[in-house]
Amino acid sequence: MADIARIEERLDRVAAGNTAVSDQLGGIVFQNMTEVMEFAKLMSLSGNAVPKHMQGNPGMCLAVCVQALEWRFSPFAVANKSYEVQGRLCFESQLVHALIEQRAPIRGRLQHRFEGEGEDRKCIVTAILRETGEAMEYTSPAISKITPKNSPLWKTKPDLQLYYNTSRDFCRAYFPDVLLGVYAQDELREHVGPDNAKDVSKPDVASRLRGKTGRGFSAQHVERETRGGVIDEAPAPAEAPNTDSNSSQAAPDSALSETDTPASVSPADAGNQTESTESGDGANVESEERTGETSAGSPSLPEGWGIEYAGALRRAQKKESLSKYATQFWAQYGGWNAHKDGPDGLTAAAIYKAFADNFGNKEAIEAALRELI
Repeated sequence: MADIARIEERLDRVAAGNTAVSDQLGGIVFQNMTEVMEFAKLMSLSGNAVPKHMQGNPGMCLAVCVQALEWRFSPFAVANKSYEVQGRLCFESQLVHALIEQRAPIRGRLQHRFEGEGEDRKCIVTAILRETGEAMEYTSPAISKITPKNSPLWKTKPDLQLYYNTSRDFCRAYFPDVLLGVYAQDELREHVGPDNAKDVSKPDVASRLRGKTGRGFSAQHVERETRGGVIDEAPAPAEAPNTDSNSSQAAPDSALSETDTPASVSPADAGNQTESTESGDGANVESEERTGETSAGSPSLPEGWGIEYAGALRRAQKKESLSKYATQFWAQYGGWNAHKDGPDGLTAAAIYKAFADNFGNKEAIEAALRELI
């Protein structure tokens, strides 16, 4: 709602005071657009004399004033038959019917009759053209075929609402200029009344993802799509491409060998040149002195490999799966054997140990990784 004080400051009291009052044309006589705009400001300041959507809204009041002038109705009468639905200005069916009677080029008023009962009931509207005397007639569809039925009158006074609907259709069919751009409230509103109430509460993410049965989020599906069909429940031993003549086939998760994943060392000891460490399955292995370069012919590790390696290990849903993801990661760089004695071997082993020793404790894992990468 606009600031009432600001509207009052901009009000031209002289122009508003010069606006003539009459018992015709809705009670107000405007001489120019300035007077119309000043009157619109006054309407926006009139509190409960206008609907809520017009209070403090001079622009909306101006639109209603212009429509009222065109229709030769009182601006306040039109305002109190107006609504705002889905950001659009619309009007009660009663006002729309009054507009048809006022502006349509007919003699007298619309005539109507009904045929049928219940859901088969129809309304026939007739009128006599003012210029030619020709009788015009329009028959509505059966009630069962009319949509939408948003007005509460369909339940309380179905014949009246059927007459309103048929009158609008009659006018739009024969005199489209009369109702150009004018819509009744029930034509725009999607849902009216408690029977059509919509639940607008926002469920949690799990509820929104949940399907007809079971969990909506499937960890197995994500694993299958992101890891080429390999999931934890079906470990698939694979031979890692390796130029090292001593390379061996990767072992399943339950039987991790000392050559397919990094040996485990503490982060603090990752920089030592020689180290005796414990592998992922508990077997003690002796690491050789670091040579400062990878084995001959093995692919070099790219910049940021440690971050990529940690990301691969994060995919494990259980501790036993760490070895599988480590094997998959090193396979793309020639296998673990090609790097275990190189300059990055101890760091890789420390990253693996951080996950193995702290699995399930995200904070501890991240603290250890900050010392390593």
